[in-house]
Amino acid sequence: MEPRSLVTITELAVAEASGVVDDRGDHRVVTTAAQPHFYWGNFLVVPAPIAPDDVDGWIARARAVAAPGVAHVALCLDAVDGVIGPPATVDALTAAGFTLETLIAMTARDPVVAIAPPPGVAIRRFARDDDWQAMRALALAVETDTPGYADYLDGWIPSRRAAAAVDRVRWWGAFEGDALVASAGVVPLGAIARYQDVMTHPAHRRRGLASAVLAAIDADERARGAKTLVLVVGADNAPARAAYRKLGFVDGDRAVQALRPPAR
Repeated sequence: MEPRSLVTITELAVAEASGVVDDRGDHRVVTTAAQPHFYWGNFLVVPAPIAPDDVDGWIARARAVAAPGVAHVALCLDAVDGVIGPPATVDALTAAGFTLETLIAMTARDPVVAIAPPPGVAIRRFARDDDWQAMRALALAVETDTPGYADYLDGWIPSRRAAAAVDRVRWWGAFEGDALVASAGVVPLGAIARYQDVMTHPAHRRRGLASAVLAAIDADERARGAKTLVLVVGADNAPARAAYRKLGFVDGDRAVQALRPPAR
């Protein structure tokens, strides 16, 4: 299966940085052995549109490749226009327990330009062991209401660090003294580079820190040969989309993620 949406293409690149992507002909299987319960490290990529009657079959395929004890089902529905099928398909997915999120690939073909960071803030690539510990602290400050998030980070950060060690991802941060106050990663794909996990500490928002990190990454990736920088954002996240438009990003194609979490 050849993915069509830039959302899907770059999502696969992000997943492959620390996991495995298996092309099964009519779909792709993504697995992350180190984190089998990570929803978007263990999912199927399915070409869309799909018929309502196909939903049960895709669920069965996902369950067949899941690691022991894994109860979630995650599907990335590859549709460049965000249309995954007739309304009955959405109804069938919803009836089966899925929540749906439409994602947009926002792209910047021209260099991203941001205001200079405030005095005392340094923008640099991660280079020390302490940087990764600082990212854990930053992530916990940003995500305060997700049960089990600390345990997730205990698997996710080492996987990203290992990928960074072999240059499959590159991580940057805004440091105020020793404190990491904003960060973002980037996955290089030749002429394309995909941002991921843009974060700003809640106490340091509206200072242009994340924008400064994105601009530094953009300059570095373009110097390495990238022509287009990609951000993937939820279609319903109007504030984020507006902020990225100010930096020069424009809306591109769409895909849909369907998630059925474990029963509680």
